[in-house]
Amino acid sequence: MNNPELKFVVPYAVPTLGMERVLLRLVDELAPKIPVSLVLASGKAPDDLGVPVELLTRDGGQIGQLGRMLRLFWWALTSQRSPIVAVGVWAALPCLLASIISPRQVVVWEHSLSREKIATSRNLRVLSVAARLLYKRAASVVAVSAPLASDLTRTAKTTALVIPNLIGPEPAAESRRHVTTGGVRRLITVGSLTDTKRQDVVIEALASLPTDYTLSVVGSGPRLESLQRLTQRLGLQSRVTFHGHVEDPDRLADLLRSADAMVHAAAGETFGLVYFESAQHDVPVLAAENALVSTTIPRYVPGRLFNGNAADLADALRIFRVPSAAEFSRARALREADLATPQIVSRWLGIAEGTRHK
Repeated sequence: MNNPELKFVVPYAVPTLGMERVLLRLVDELAPKIPVSLVLASGKAPDDLGVPVELLTRDGGQIGQLGRMLRLFWWALTSQRSPIVAVGVWAALPCLLASIISPRQVVVWEHSLSREKIATSRNLRVLSVAARLLYKRAASVVAVSAPLASDLTRTAKTTALVIPNLIGPEPAAESRRHVTTGGVRRLITVGSLTDTKRQDVVIEALASLPTDYTLSVVGSGPRLESLQRLTQRLGLQSRVTFHGHVEDPDRLADLLRSADAMVHAAAGETFGLVYFESAQHDVPVLAAENALVSTTIPRYVPGRLFNGNAADLADALRIFRVPSAAEFSRARALREADLATPQIVSRWLGIAEGTRHK
């Protein structure tokens, strides 16, 4: 009988966005315990990864999503039929489709198919139809949160096991933001610039606030130019800074610590990694209400909710006061208790053991 191992199949690992960050954290934790490897449909492997990586593009170049899916389908069709973990719907669908012809165990690690995200993304609406047909072929489906698992029973007609993402170690006290109670003026929003993330709501809210409110926008994506045009039309060029995608975690931490509050207007989240990363640096979060966020704020992430439109966000910011150091401390203790790395890694070791016996 083979020893347990995990081979993660992913569209790309660089640039390292939220899903890629939690994947690489998990790989780092699992590698000392069981054999772990990666298959990348495009792009290069991160530096100093320390596990075997199979690149499906010769030069490590980037290709589009359809090209990645085709490469993953052909790889899954022709490669050794060992069990795999398909990371995200873009990897899961081609691997499951190939398994019809070339049977293998496919564990789906699902990050995206919530009702709210599907409602705001044409691509996800199409993919969700395919998931409804193919996810039943999976050996198991892992969802990153309970709300996502609940949605998957409807969007993909499947039952999912919930394993939270690794949020990474809590920063040392001296590297966190110094908590000072009072109002907020320096705002930050972090995430891909897409319809789902709705950075336009934050920019529109800023326009109705006093001129000493400023906003840092961290992220890249298809809505960059439209958001820049909106900023110019509202006369906010001196108050809004677009930083683009920030790959360096130290620079991202510096940007977070320089803010008074994180503002996140996303229509839907499946885990909310950015909420946790903000809270780890003692930065409170104002987030639009969605199915996930009420399970996260304020239990694990000090902050408050708003109803999703610019006017309500502006009103919330006018009266918002930074939570106390004691509130940040309580939230940190709950994160350490409920999202402990050893227990999450243990669940994934169970997945590996399960694939060995099926």
